[in-house]
Amino acid sequence: CPAGSYQASAVTATSDTVCRGCPAGTIGTGGAAACVTCSAGAYVPANSTGSCSSFTCPVGTTDADSNSSTPCVTCTPGSTGMYVPAGSTGACSSYACAAGTFSANTTSATSPCVSCNSGYYATAGAHSCTAWTVCSGGKVELVAPTATSDRRCYTVCPAGAYQVTA
Repeated sequence: CPAGSYQASAVTATSDTVCRGCPAGTIGTGGAAACVTCSAGAYVPANSTGSCSSFTCPVGTTDADSNSSTPCVTCTPGSTGMYVPAGSTGACSSYACAAGTFSANTTSATSPCVSCNSGYYATAGAHSCTAWTVCSGGKVELVAPTATSDRRCYTVCPAGAYQVTA
């Protein structure tokens, strides 16, 4: 049998060898060998030859249903910063940039998430980092900033006064 197929039945005295194309999700080396199932993170069309690794979902796409017989899905970031590495599986939303990192690419999920510079922070799924707030006008720092959260400031009350907080 040719590559991309398998031997469904052997030659007999009354019939020829019957070859069938390998189904989607599998690779066929031909001959009498059975088709080999490829793992999730790829899309392998029917009658494919070669190695499973040559059918890996490319960067920016995912094997959303973890089934190598169905096409890879293109992830579109929209309002969420994300990076989807090659061979990914699962929902696009699970590849959002972690807090403290961002991806400025709003049209595809092909740009890796990068860390914010010192003095900036980002929440999960960010397309950019935001500068830390500067406490001014009589306000002092209540909570220090981090790569994942902004500084929180509060107003110092004059002597003899107090502030009620909710």
